[in-house]
Amino acid sequence: MDTGKSILERLQTRKLTWPKGIEEFIFSKMDLWLAKEAYSRTYFVETLEMYYGKLLKRIFGFQLFKNPNHTVELKIQEVARYIEGEKKFLVGNLYCGMFGKRVDFDYPLKFWISDSKLNFYPLRMYSIEDWIKLLNIPYCQYQSELNQSGLDFFDYACAYRKEPKIEYLVKADLSQFISSLRVLDLSQKSLDKIFKVDRKFVPLLPQMDYTHLMLCRKYSWANEKELLKIRKLNFKHIRKYMCPRVLEYASKIDDWNINIYEDYLKFAETIGADMKSYKVLTPLNLVEAHSAAYKAMRATEDARFEQGIFENYEKHVELSYSNGKYLIRPVKTNAELKKESEVLNHCVRTYATDVSKGHTEIMFVRLSDKPDVPLYTLELKHKVIRQFRANHNAVPPDDAFSFVREWADKFKINKELIS
Repeated sequence: MDTGKSILERLQTRKLTWPKGIEEFIFSKMDLWLAKEAYSRTYFVETLEMYYGKLLKRIFGFQLFKNPNHTVELKIQEVARYIEGEKKFLVGNLYCGMFGKRVDFDYPLKFWISDSKLNFYPLRMYSIEDWIKLLNIPYCQYQSELNQSGLDFFDYACAYRKEPKIEYLVKADLSQFISSLRVLDLSQKSLDKIFKVDRKFVPLLPQMDYTHLMLCRKYSWANEKELLKIRKLNFKHIRKYMCPRVLEYASKIDDWNINIYEDYLKFAETIGADMKSYKVLTPLNLVEAHSAAYKAMRATEDARFEQGIFENYEKHVELSYSNGKYLIRPVKTNAELKKESEVLNHCVRTYATDVSKGHTEIMFVRLSDKPDVPLYTLELKHKVIRQFRANHNAVPPDDAFSFVREWADKFKINKELIS
């Protein structure tokens, strides 16, 4: 074996023989209904085997086809391989679209690595009891009524072989956490230490899922009812500043306005408000506080834009030029961008961020005797003219184009878009 590759990469190009008896198994499962349906859709079969000491799950697609001579042909193609210990898996000759899964039965098999979850709902060509014996896991609780993990046998067996103590979770009616072993500490003996939660939450564990468990850890001060409220308040900034006061405040806000509170906290954080102050976290008048925080945030952003735009202006001011009738110069302030946009009825104001970061430059073309009156707007990016617009994005007159070409030639600027 090539030790330089992962087991999944080696398996990707490895030719494996088909499981013995797969055709007989498929035909044995084809009742009248399935036989009719199999002409129009693909079904799948799941098999298990060992591959260099690791459990390997293989998925085969099959479909019936009618030949021109009215005979029936069963076509089978392997479409997926899952190897124990790998999060990703192999997909081959399988394409998923809006009308379901399509298998290429007539092309040579070629696998690629994927991490997208696929549901095949396959027929199982093996006995769970036999594999429990083969894997020597006699205490496996996969078939127990208490197992509510939702895992298929392959995933459950892989989890068991990695951590046999998952059986304790099943017996404790906590099998829903088998797929979340990475956040548990099964080396501990008591449930509060295994799940890393306050003891008061232990009786609630059977009704919890992963999300609820994480909330218990983060908001250990909350009780059962409060946790349910917190779970409902699934907003980034509300959760970030969650405390008993914030929970009480947010719980009184109706669903229509809860987004206003989320936005308010975001704006307050952006402007550097004291987010430890209850006066900030729970304002007396949310609408007024939201409006004030938004205005302050816009002022903060405008100030940041102003600095960036001015720095960009200083880099490009040397490109200023006049021929007597027209002049051209770079934008100097965010206020100028807004005015240009309002007077000429176009969207150049939305370029403030890009201009402030130096991603592009906006040049004003104006009459020399009216230097403060917006007339035409030009976008310059990496010394290439990208746009040249008049009022309502109209095309400027010919003499304005001639001036811009003259300017471009003087400063060695690419003018192909306006030539």
